[in-house]
Amino acid sequence: MDVYTIPQPVPVDITYSIKIICNRMRELNKLNQVILEKFASRQAYAVIKGHYIPIVMGNITDESVMDVEKRKYYIQSYEFTMLGFLIDEDEFEVSPAITRVLQVVEFEKKTTRRNKKKPVEEGPGSQALFLVGNTTLTQLFSYIVDIKIGDMINVKSFDVYINDDYYGSDLELIQINSGDVLRLEIVKDNPSIESTIQFIDKIF
Repeated sequence: MDVYTIPQPVPVDITYSIKIICNRMRELNKLNQVILEKFASRQAYAVIKGHYIPIVMGNITDESVMDVEKRKYYIQSYEFTMLGFLIDEDEFEVSPAITRVLQVVEFEKKTTRRNKKKPVEEGPGSQALFLVGNTTLTQLFSYIVDIKIGDMINVKSFDVYINDDYYGSDLELIQINSGDVLRLEIVKDNPSIESTIQFIDKIF
């Protein structure tokens, strides 16, 4: 897995209004129902280039024309504020999250014994970090390893892909061969905060 370091984003709030014009009150009621259900908590999210951007609903005004001498039509005006931010992708820094040095020592035994299985090296705990707006991490492995899933924070579920082939969901153990490409895709409990998955690695 890789760790992504990004600069401090610059907040940009964009306010815009939407007007709905129709000839029948029934049509206006249907459109009102769609918008009010979407913004039941007064806030909804839009996914823009993989980032969850909150949109807050503001005032709702009625600008309908009710003059009996003119043609009657209904106008509903909605005000929304998008709580966006600016990030320069050229300032992203990507660094490996797992760093290991393997030392091999050769020695001669005086006595001959039966062949034993190659000892397994249990590596230190590692961590996959999913920043806000990021739900996918990919890593190429140059060694054989069994990855045991540990504690998870803000992770509702996850899918595992090896070499772009589906491997399973919500697994406790992932077996990786040298040359495999592991991809994790998660579903967050709260998309507006980062998530982590702890690993315990056994290298063969």
